[in-house]
Amino acid sequence: MNKNDRYSRQIGTFGMETMKRLTEFKIFIFGMRGLGVELAKNIILMGVKEVTIYDDNLIRIGDLSSNYTLYEEDVGKNRRDKASLPALKKLNNFVDVNYCETHLYERIKQYDIVIVTEIIESSVINNIENICRKNNHGFIYAGVLGLFSFIFVDFGENHIINNWNGNSSNIYYIKNISNEKECIITIDDSNDAGLPNEGEFVSFKEIEGMEELNDGKPRKILSRKSKNSFIIDEDSSSYGKYIKNGICIEKKFQKKYHIQPLKQTL
Repeated sequence: MNKNDRYSRQIGTFGMETMKRLTEFKIFIFGMRGLGVELAKNIILMGVKEVTIYDDNLIRIGDLSSNYTLYEEDVGKNRRDKASLPALKKLNNFVDVNYCETHLYERIKQYDIVIVTEIIESSVINNIENICRKNNHGFIYAGVLGLFSFIFVDFGENHIINNWNGNSSNIYYIKNISNEKECIITIDDSNDAGLPNEGEFVSFKEIEGMEELNDGKPRKILSRKSKNSFIIDEDSSSYGKYIKNGICIEKKFQKKYHIQPLKQTL
């Protein structure tokens, strides 16, 4: 089986470009109890380039209730990461899966994202995050404590998100366009796409009669007019009269997020 066959469903969901980026990621996971092994399993099945696990604690009887890769004969003898490795390696032949035995701080410099799933000393956590920041790599700190859980994500001071909500751009089919100073777009609301929100941007194509809007230029939405119409920041009073057809497409722009380090956030 080749990679495209193996990941065909993911390619259909994410697209080839995103899948290609995923297959280049190298992930480091600190902690091999319940949360750590579940993350490792999912990430390996997703098909990243490399996953390295780290947990130098000897296996305890309680670990068997959450880490399903461990066996009773491992208790008190093996490290959690080393004992978890054989089962994880079998999940996906296309992913390089290994464990980190020594030199933790040096090793994590090599990875695109470092995930910590254990409650450890703040000095260790801050050190790991600082290394990630210096090398422009992602850092995730998460934990599960019975009914409660937490997650902290740090992808750098100026992290850029291309698709802020993870959804495909909505497409709206046009029913009418007004010739006014503040142009009103009326759409066919039968496709359940809803309406774009105030402050968002849309572009147009395939309009007959008001071809001036077919230039691909993003137009800002000023406000909603009704349940199936909205006003764009465009003076269409001198444009040709709308005849029929036309598609309105949601335009997404990059958003830059400034993320504070964990110590400062706390």
